[in-house]
Amino acid sequence: MMLLVIFILSLFIAAFTSFLIFSSRNVSFSIAAVYITIIGIFGCVFFISPLLDLVSDPTCIINLTLNINPMMAIASILKFDLLRWGIFYESSQIGLFRFSYPHWSIHVLSYLALFILFFAGTFLLSNYYKKIKKQEVVLTF
Repeated sequence: MMLLVIFILSLFIAAFTSFLIFSSRNVSFSIAAVYITIIGIFGCVFFISPLLDLVSDPTCIINLTLNINPMMAIASILKFDLLRWGIFYESSQIGLFRFSYPHWSIHVLSYLALFILFFAGTFLLSNYYKKIKKQEVVLTF
């Protein structure tokens, strides 16, 4: 199960990278955007900690961030309470609130859907660019 989560996440990252490369046509920008996105996905649990005091019902926001973070899928499979573990409990406020870890299949299905979406977008963009290139070749002769 853990290998399935890691495999689907790597498919998502590959599809997202290829989509950004085809859409921006700039490899450096695309790779930087992917790294920033991955840091945001993994770090969202810590980024929202200051916002939890401002919200009347933080459970919804906590559940959303747990659904986004793929590390929570692995913690769910291992039945390990990651956010109440020493290091994370001291650095994040989320452990103080009531929440439940989402089932690992939610992560797999959401990242699989995103993989299909970005792969289809990459395929459509590549066909679009091929069509434009053919039109440019015809116009030059």
